Amino acid sequence: MSDIVSSLVLLPLAGAITVLVGGRARPRAAQGIATGFTVAALAATIWIAVTHDPLADVAPSHSEAIFYPPTWHIDGINVWLLVLTALLTYAGVLITVARSQPRIDLYLACLLILEAGLLGVFATDNLLWLFFCWEVTRVALFFLIGGWGETDRRPAAIKFFLFTLVGSGLTFAGCGLLVLSHHWMSGSAEFTLNLRQLVAELPQLAAASSANAQYWAGIEPWLFTAIGLGFAIQVPLFPLHIWLQDAAVEAPTAGLLMLCGVWIKIGLYGWLRLLLPLFPGLCGDLAGYFLWPAAIGTIYGVMLALVQDDLKRLTANLTVSYASFSVLGLFSSNVIGINGSLLALCSHGLSLGIVICVTSALFTRYRTREAEAFSGLASRYPRLAGVTFVGVASLIALPLTSGFVATATVSMGVARIHPGFAITALMALVLCTWCFLRVMQRVFGGTFREPVIDHPSWTPQETITQAIRGDLNLREMAAVLPLILAVLCIGVAPQLFFSRTETAVSQIVAQQQSPSAAVVRIDDRNLDR
Repeated sequence: MSDIVSSLVLLPLAGAITVLVGGRARPRAAQGIATGFTVAALAATIWIAVTHDPLADVAPSHSEAIFYPPTWHIDGINVWLLVLTALLTYAGVLITVARSQPRIDLYLACLLILEAGLLGVFATDNLLWLFFCWEVTRVALFFLIGGWGETDRRPAAIKFFLFTLVGSGLTFAGCGLLVLSHHWMSGSAEFTLNLRQLVAELPQLAAASSANAQYWAGIEPWLFTAIGLGFAIQVPLFPLHIWLQDAAVEAPTAGLLMLCGVWIKIGLYGWLRLLLPLFPGLCGDLAGYFLWPAAIGTIYGVMLALVQDDLKRLTANLTVSYASFSVLGLFSSNVIGINGSLLALCSHGLSLGIVICVTSALFTRYRTREAEAFSGLASRYPRLAGVTFVGVASLIALPLTSGFVATATVSMGVARIHPGFAITALMALVLCTWCFLRVMQRVFGGTFREPVIDHPSWTPQETITQAIRGDLNLREMAAVLPLILAVLCIGVAPQLFFSRTETAVSQIVAQQQSPSAAVVRIDDRNLDR
């Protein structure tokens, strides 16, 4: 399996090199090459997910490698995130209009490098590789936003880079202290960077002697703060979300797709991989410090979205709300809530991906994303309306969609620890439903009306008129159909998803509930902190 995952991570890098070599003067050829490599990566991730054995999730891991050779591990926590990354990269490449992007070869190469970095972050079992791949993704997104974004792309790219640099710096410092703590408490002559080995051995070492216990009691709160806060910026958790809107609004379509659909998931993945298993006691005692901002964020993001007319800004604000909703499930400290949180991560990426592809199609035809400029599009563009309905149906949690299953499981998990947070999440869902139905009615209902077009890149006027008359074309349908299929498959048969995640999640919950974890039960008293 390790060789297969290594090949999977290298595949997009090979695609980036091939695109740069063979696609500079031929935009369509560059897009065709990139599509071929993304299809191959998607097929590989699906094969890994289908053949994955959940019983292998509990196997111990020991590795003396510092950086090379890289070590990989697939379990229920990361297997579906790999599939999500490959799906959205495939959609991002196909939804790109090759003729509208300058230096399309560099653009697609950055996108493929971003995919390789994300696959590496989710699949690696080595802390140094995790941070290396994380930085690769941040640099790739910086260039995508700053190089191919909109009018204010450069300030947005710099703001994105600096804010997330603080987050990764805090997490890096915390993880560095983890490695040093393991080295000191174990008395070993070697340093270990193996993630699963650190998670398994640090609690045992802390209980091995009074000196270790005293040292761990002093350093544990600082490690928890550094890692927790660093990933909170990445999530982004309210009120640390202020970098997201500018980055999302100014990003090109594929950059927006990867940023909101996958990249911010690194924060929740890091919490689930490091914070919950390493600090079960503190996660239980201090859960209120995560649950209260998450509850506020679910409402805050929707309230901002309600006053937006720009579909891109609406997407960015709702991303804060959906990310906060996933945080509620993550800190519920029970199997159903954490399983629901993982599903919510993937469902949001898929559903939001559909909506972003629709927004891109509208912008390609009309050069505007203002919902007020449209009316009655369903009568002329039935495929566009149908695709939008599936994405919105999942985002507002209609039955038979992945969003419905995710919302139900997270709500049940959160209700077990504090019903008030579950009620808050459902209130946010009601507001989100109102927001989306209002936009759908405005854009697709009523009398057909097209916006006035005045854009320098579309001349003469006759050419513009011919360019905007078509419904979703074959390329655009090919981009969204896999996302639609995934949303409906999970909605109809959620056990396909949970059968892969349950073993790994149960292991984390068992660590939190064990006597040695000294978990303080989450109740009204510690939630008021």
